[in-house]
Amino acid sequence: MNDEPAHTSSYDVIIMGGGVAGLTTGIQLCRDGTRVALFEKNPGVGGCCVSFRRHGFVFDAGVHALGGVGNPGSFVGRFIHSIGFDLGRDFVRYEPAERFFVRGEKYEVAQDFSCFVEGLKQKFPKEERAVEEFFRLILKIFRRRADWTRPVFEEYLPFTYQDMLERSFTDRTLKDVLAGFTGYLGYRASEVSFIAVCLMLGSNFYESSYYPKNGMGAFAVTLAERFRAYGGSLFTGEEVCEVCYDSPYYQVTTSKKKAYRSKQLVAAISLDRFCSIFPPAAQCFQNARESLSMFVLYLGVEADKGMLAEKSGWYFGESDSYYRIHIPTLIAPALAPSGKHVVEILAPIPAGQNEFASWVGNNDKKRQYRDYLLNKVSKIIPELPNSIIVEESASPATFHRYTGNKNGAVYGLAMCPEQMVKGRPKIMTEFPHLFYVGHWSTPGTGIASVIYSGLIASEAIKMSG
Repeated sequence: MNDEPAHTSSYDVIIMGGGVAGLTTGIQLCRDGTRVALFEKNPGVGGCCVSFRRHGFVFDAGVHALGGVGNPGSFVGRFIHSIGFDLGRDFVRYEPAERFFVRGEKYEVAQDFSCFVEGLKQKFPKEERAVEEFFRLILKIFRRRADWTRPVFEEYLPFTYQDMLERSFTDRTLKDVLAGFTGYLGYRASEVSFIAVCLMLGSNFYESSYYPKNGMGAFAVTLAERFRAYGGSLFTGEEVCEVCYDSPYYQVTTSKKKAYRSKQLVAAISLDRFCSIFPPAAQCFQNARESLSMFVLYLGVEADKGMLAEKSGWYFGESDSYYRIHIPTLIAPALAPSGKHVVEILAPIPAGQNEFASWVGNNDKKRQYRDYLLNKVSKIIPELPNSIIVEESASPATFHRYTGNKNGAVYGLAMCPEQMVKGRPKIMTEFPHLFYVGHWSTPGTGIASVIYSGLIASEAIKMSG
């Protein structure tokens, strides 16, 4: 790869975007001596995997768990261990792994996922065999995820998760409980791909998800430190604004009016942004559908564990609206001052330009939604409103401003059946030596998936020379 003169504007590989996918790609390349420049528009790295601090409280802006970390033999496990992370030193486990509150009844997902499955069989004895077969199929699909051409993928690609729940079970409550897992993917069961749920369940629950002791942003910062330590050039606060291809080089122009070139280019940015700075790509993804967005309340509260214990989880009622309460300080107390806690309340917001436009500059709508959401949660934690000492919020407009994701999408490209394989951008694009990684690419959303895309891209770049 090092056949070009070494000067400041020339690299072997240029990476656009400093999220987890871009950093993973850069780390893997730099470890083998490849000259890599990575450009990130924000002052800090991480993309959706970022934290911010307010008055001693550390809040996770987006991502809330690292899937696949619990299996040291998985691609995620091997990667993080290879760059110096230690599971016991750097991470803690959620226990239980998750909770669902369905019409007021609590269901806990144990870290040992087989215990959750056994519990469902006992809770719904008439569905025992169906439960066994359903999760056996999910595990079968997950274990074959490396090869999308396998018949098992072709067979189940057209189906939504709801399709498979209806085919598999008769008990409405059981179907509603299992539908709760789709909160991780940004759509209700009737819209999200069954294959996508299989991949998420595998990485987050069969292979276990963990939480960084110092917050999600600390994980991304450590990745950036590793990237630099391996020799990578990291340019933060500098966005790529234009991409031109003049074989064999890609030339990029940045927001600082500087030009750089490389023979290999990696896009780790939103699909909308990618198409705007490299117009040839726009013709390939004209009908791509983004995921939904979120409204998030970030609260620093003065409370003891007893007030908050067993309140974290996903809450589902009779309507389509649902939300999640996340309390990371129950397992990572360093995120808040002594005697205080971080409480984050996340509520999905429908996708689309009209919905997004209604949030832009609309502080009244932001306040109204804040009051609506806090009122709902106060029925779960009555003392919460009077315990707040720090408060921030984020709307779809906020997520768009910081990530560049179209309409503030927080899960990248929607994980619907038509966008799982053929309708989704590939890691190896149709353009020469141009690669696309992250949650807008294949295989999809979630930390495990974006790390996987970075690992695949880096191997392909090494092989292409």
